[in-house]
Amino acid sequence: MNKKIITIIFTLSTMLFLVGCSFTNNESNGSDKNYTYNDLDENQKEIIDNVYAELGGELGDWGYTYEPSAIPASKIKFFYEDSKLIFAAFHDYGGGNGGGSYSVYEIDENSGTVSGHSYDTLNENDVLNKRVLAVELLSGESFDVEASEDSQKDILANSYGKAVNE
Repeated sequence: MNKKIITIIFTLSTMLFLVGCSFTNNESNGSDKNYTYNDLDENQKEIIDNVYAELGGELGDWGYTYEPSAIPASKIKFFYEDSKLIFAAFHDYGGGNGGGSYSVYEIDENSGTVSGHSYDTLNENDVLNKRVLAVELLSGESFDVEASEDSQKDILANSYGKAVNE
């Protein structure tokens, strides 16, 4: 009788272990995929090009809108908010205090155009979305303003690919 119980417990434990390993393996395969600019189709490349041109443009340093040379972007992220594609960039004030600001843009997925995005502080949903934005940016891609254009576009493409394929 004791052998049967031990055999049943061992069999169940083994099955749970195998199911857990399989689940973990399937989860990590999907979320760890990295995307590059070359992985995107032409419409998606146009979105990345427009975002890059809008934010980098002639400045070339991905600076903050009001002080382009003073506060470069250090984290970026594409994500969906109320079914709109949003691009956000965090601008670190430096000094290790965690302070900073962010730029937020709406992307029209059909035309690839980039437009400013603002939040109404009197609207409850907007206030909630603004808080979510801060959390989203914590998990964003690190952005190197000194990197080459190709590297910067790959970082943008990776964030975009993850947002679209979540």
